[in-house]
Amino acid sequence: MKKKSVETKSRKIKRVIRNLRFTAKTPTDKKFLKETINKPGILKATERSPMYGFEKIRNFLRDNFMSRLKWETIDNHITEKKTFKDRLVGIRTIKQSLGAGKGMAISQYRELSENKEVPKEGYTHIDGEALWKELNIYARKKWEVQKIGFTQIPQDIILQGNHILYKYALVFIKEMRKPWIDDAPHALAGYETMRTYNQLGKAVLDISSWLRKKGVRCQPNHPLGGLISYVPLAGKAGLGWQGMNGLLITPEFGQRQRIAPIYIEYPIFSFTDKNPEKFLWIERYCEMCKRCLEECPGDAIQETKKIYNDQIETIGRLARCLDPIKCHPYFSRFLGCSICVKVCPFSTGNGIFQIIEKKMKK
Repeated sequence: MKKKSVETKSRKIKRVIRNLRFTAKTPTDKKFLKETINKPGILKATERSPMYGFEKIRNFLRDNFMSRLKWETIDNHITEKKTFKDRLVGIRTIKQSLGAGKGMAISQYRELSENKEVPKEGYTHIDGEALWKELNIYARKKWEVQKIGFTQIPQDIILQGNHILYKYALVFIKEMRKPWIDDAPHALAGYETMRTYNQLGKAVLDISSWLRKKGVRCQPNHPLGGLISYVPLAGKAGLGWQGMNGLLITPEFGQRQRIAPIYIEYPIFSFTDKNPEKFLWIERYCEMCKRCLEECPGDAIQETKKIYNDQIETIGRLARCLDPIKCHPYFSRFLGCSICVKVCPFSTGNGIFQIIEKKMKK
């Protein structure tokens, strides 16, 4: 009887780990990394680089038996039942997820084929200012990409074990629609999250092809399965600042957006990170607000951030704001959760960012 009980516990633990449904890197990434590791001029991760989030969870559960049991306990105590509407929307969410996964799987290989067709005649013939205007119009009209930044990539934000081909980045932001995110933690919010991942992934792949036709060698990175940490990259590009829960806060959408970069070879555009200090007041506001911390069902948001690196140019430091062991069961169960995004005052829109900024700067 006792032996049967032990075997049952073992099967449960294996099921919990299997249900993560995430590996450290996709097979595509592994092949890409292997084939480009000796390419001249690549930018590699450093010893101070952060670890990929799901790899961190997987390693932690593998190495800590008691944490596996705790994980299973949390997962079993999430008792909220799905409504009929949630189940219907869930089917559409799976479709969007499959589309996003397909985009992630092919995103690195566009470089290996299409970049070979770009003439090696240098960039002196490109009018950066004119191309920047054209790029913004193309991205907005075809893909509804509302914000674009441009910056040089800090090597310390490349995720451990990864590398990228070029050291400059165009950073694209696409809004998640407020009425849908307001349904969090139910199905509509999860659907909107995956829809935005899918659409933004298609956008950066298409825009990369468009840029190559203009004579720009580049490497797209899907919003899923990033090779670098996106929030500090967007912060360095001057697009916003990290909130208490670790997500990016922008003046236009608060936390209702997804991020994806395209790495390019030369700085043909003007940098958009000339005044990063303008967003520093957001940290002071978050310390007073704490709405996301109070509303998080898994108690996963940490009031005191863990600082990994405090010497990253223009953004100061790289911090971890979440306990992934507490966050992921809810994130997985609700296909994105998004409660912290919904309750953030900045996510309200309608000029609330400017109202808060004015009060904070008095």
